[in-house]
Amino acid sequence: MKSYKLIALFIWRASAAPQNIKPTAAVLPEDVAVNAGIDPALVGKPIFEIIPDNASPGSQGVSKRQIPTQPSVVYRVDSMPPDAVKAQGGFPPREADLGKANFAIYGHSHNTLSGKDSPYVSTSVRPDGAEIFASPGKTSYLYEIKTTPNMIDTFSTLGGNKMTSKGEPYLLHKAEREVLALGGVKWDQVQSVTALPNGRDTNKSERKKVTNKDYNPKYNEFKAGGTQHQLAGFPPGHEAWTTSPWNQFKDADIRESGLQFADANGAAIEDERPQKTSPGKDGDESHPNAVPNGEKKRPLGERIQESRFLQFLADLDPAFLEPLINGIKAGDFSVEDLQLGFKRAVSVTMTKRWADFGDGDKAAESLKNIAFDIFSTFRYATPVGYWEDVIKNLPAIAKEIHEGKTPEEKLEIANRDINDVVKTWSKTPLGLVNEALMKVLSGYAPPVQTAVSTLNKIWSYTPFGWLVNQFAPIDSLIEKNIQVRSDEI
Repeated sequence: MKSYKLIALFIWRASAAPQNIKPTAAVLPEDVAVNAGIDPALVGKPIFEIIPDNASPGSQGVSKRQIPTQPSVVYRVDSMPPDAVKAQGGFPPREADLGKANFAIYGHSHNTLSGKDSPYVSTSVRPDGAEIFASPGKTSYLYEIKTTPNMIDTFSTLGGNKMTSKGEPYLLHKAEREVLALGGVKWDQVQSVTALPNGRDTNKSERKKVTNKDYNPKYNEFKAGGTQHQLAGFPPGHEAWTTSPWNQFKDADIRESGLQFADANGAAIEDERPQKTSPGKDGDESHPNAVPNGEKKRPLGERIQESRFLQFLADLDPAFLEPLINGIKAGDFSVEDLQLGFKRAVSVTMTKRWADFGDGDKAAESLKNIAFDIFSTFRYATPVGYWEDVIKNLPAIAKEIHEGKTPEEKLEIANRDINDVVKTWSKTPLGLVNEALMKVLSGYAPPVQTAVSTLNKIWSYTPFGWLVNQFAPIDSLIEKNIQVRSDEI
C-alpha cells in the first residue's frame, strides 16, 4: 500500500472503526498474569471496560463544535430547608430503583412521566432558571451544586431550539435550561445555600449565601455528563426518530441505555447510588439486573461509556498518531517498543511540563486517577495538551528502546528518567498491567503463548493500547511481525 493510502486508511479508521466496536470486559487471563508477574488479586477481574451505547461519533456529537458547554455548577430551588435536605442525604429521585425507572428525558421534561417513574432530579445551569420554581412570597432555598458525570443536559439532548414540521418544539420549558441528575444529588455535592425569604421576588439585599461546610472537594475533579441522545426517549411517531442523531436509537432499549449510563457515570455517587433490581419483585435475583436484598452490586474495575471515550478521541487531531505509524513503517521501532516506552514518555512529559501541574501533589493526584477514571484523567485532570505531548515524545523513546540488544537493556532504557509520581502510578492496577506488559514485550518474562497471542491479550488492557487500536490496524501489523515496508502493508 502506498504511503498516501496508508494515511487515508489511518484517517478513515479514526472516524469509522469505533462505530463497529463491540467491546467486552478486559479480563486478565490467569496464565498470562501468573507468568508475567501480575498481582494475583487482579486475575479474572476486569481492568477496564468500554461500555457500548449504540452510538457513533457522529450521533453523539463528538466534534469540538458540537460538544455543549458543560457547567461546573448547577442550581436547584426547593422549599425544603438545608437541615432537612441534609437529613435525607441530599435530593433523591422519586424513583430510586433503576430497574423500575423510566429513563426517557422527553417524558420528564414534558411532564408525561408519572411522579414515581422518574430517576432524575431537576437542576438548572442558571440561578434564574432554577428560581422559576420559587413561588413569590414563599420561603425557598437556592442550592448551588457541583456537577458530576451523572448529570445530563436536557436542552442539548432534546435538540435545543429544534421544531417539528408543524412548528411544535422538541423541548418545552427552554428558559429553565434544565440539567437532570440521574440517581439524585448528594448533600456533600451542595456547595452553598441561599435563602429566598420572598421566593423569586427576594431582593438582592435580602439574600444571604451560606457555604456548605459538608461539601466534599472530591467533586472538584468531575464534570457534567453533557448530551446523551440515547436517553432522549421521544414518543412513538415523533419526527425526531427520522432525523440524526436520534434515528440511531429508534430501536434501542432505553432502559438498557439508562442502566449503561448509570454504570458508566455513577462513580461520583457510588456509595449511595440507587440499585438496579428487576422491574418486578424487589430483590428478584432471577432477573439479570437484580440485586440481592440488602446487597450492593459494584462492578469490578473501571467502566467507561463508549461515547464519552470517543469524545476524548475526537478532541485530538488524528494526525497526532502519524509519527507512530510512520516510525513503524520505516522500521525505526515496533508496536512493542511503543508500549515499552509509554511509562517513560509519561514521566518525561510530566517533567518537561512540571510548571503546568503546579506541584507534586497535584501531579500525583492526576496520575493515580488513571486507575479509577481513565476518561476523566485523560480529558480533564491533566493540563491541556499533556497526553498529546506524551504521544509526541514516544517515537524518540521507542527508537532508543528498539536499539537495545537484550531484554535487560530494553527494560533499562524504558525505565530511565522515571520520576517518583510515575513510579507510584506503576503500583496501581493499570500500572501493574503496564509493568507486566513491559516485561513480556521485552522478552524478559517467560512467554506463555505465542508472541502474537500474548500481545493481543494484554495490549487492550492499557489505555494507550486501546486508543492506538482505534486508529491503526494493530492486529495485522502484529501478525506480520511489524515488517511494514513503504510500498505495502
